[in-house]
Amino acid sequence: MPISRIDTQRQLFKKLPLILLGLIPSLSVWANTFPFPEEGPLHDAWMTINFYHQNTDGYSTEIVNDSFFLSPEGASSPEKEFEAFVNAMDEYKMDKTKTEILCRFPARTTLFRKYIDEFKEIPQPDCSGYSRYVDPSKVTGVSLIFASGYFESPASYFGHTMLKFETTDKDVNELFFDSSLNYGAEVTDATGKR
Repeated sequence: MPISRIDTQRQLFKKLPLILLGLIPSLSVWANTFPFPEEGPLHDAWMTINFYHQNTDGYSTEIVNDSFFLSPEGASSPEKEFEAFVNAMDEYKMDKTKTEILCRFPARTTLFRKYIDEFKEIPQPDCSGYSRYVDPSKVTGVSLIFASGYFESPASYFGHTMLKFETTDKDVNELFFDSSLNYGAEVTDATGKR
């Protein structure tokens, strides 16, 4: 007795829940391809560029403007903010016109391109506003600035020197927004811990 097309569809329909159930684990692995790093250089750099600090309640940040974060929980959850930025990088991978978030966070973009293999081959997005801001051809002068140290603490003399790159296209109210190159001393206790 030949099997009709309707019988075949019914059999397939009965197996559909099993097929879909089998896909769920693979979808969850795909969705969480880049879990938040709990330690290592990517973790340390992520915590540093977003000014996160661990406290008794979890995490906090020195950034006080909630609109800075992509995730609604970003100010108190480095992991949620990391996931939100992974999603933004994935969107850019699929559609190269979605550059707004990546241009808003050039340090994060550079960090992901450096440490996550999946994003290493992604070209740096063309961020015209950022490019104009850091354009070296607009530098008209360089100042060496030394903020005075505290005599009784010689360590205070480290990390107070910077180069300020002056540009001409700023008005008087924007003089403090020139780019600068700075370094800071890493202070440790007697055991060598930060």
